[in-house]
Amino acid sequence: MAQPWQYRRRQSDHIPLGGVVPFKSSLETAFIATGFTGAAVQFAEKLRRGVGQSLARLGLLGRVAVILLACLVAGGLIFWLCNELVYFFIARSYTQELADAYDLNRGVTRGILWASFAAIVVLAGFTFSFSKQKRRVGYVGLLSLVIGHSLLLGRIDANFRKNGTAEKCYVMTRTTISTARLDCLR
Repeated sequence: MAQPWQYRRRQSDHIPLGGVVPFKSSLETAFIATGFTGAAVQFAEKLRRGVGQSLARLGLLGRVAVILLACLVAGGLIFWLCNELVYFFIARSYTQELADAYDLNRGVTRGILWASFAAIVVLAGFTFSFSKQKRRVGYVGLLSLVIGHSLLLGRIDANFRKNGTAEKCYVMTRTTISTARLDCLR
């Protein structure tokens, strides 16, 4: 009788109700469930076998050390990626507010987004530096970004002109609501 790992699961196989589905490995089953192709499954199997053979040559302490190092590297990469995503979303919220306030087009908004993202990444990196001077530059730079953003938003007052008259009025019809400049209505 064949062992369960000797069978290969295909999508066309009938799965009996309450029955056991034979499969080659749990890794292959995971790839099939997510919809990966056969080449991806074969690559993952080769990689798993290669890592398994390499780790088998090491002693117990060596295996534990390699696994801990791999987990540390993977955790560091995940932390770095999440950190950069937080910086990106902060920069995106700032630029979206500026774009809405100043009625900027998408190209200018995207340019401001990437410039502010780069500034936030560099300045936030400076705040975690061991150098006291770099930390100060990071703090001052991040504070100037936050304060500059607030000043730019505070500078625009789209509702009123300097003499106190309204800048816009709303024209309502049965189907639409639109804004119009007061100069056009007079």
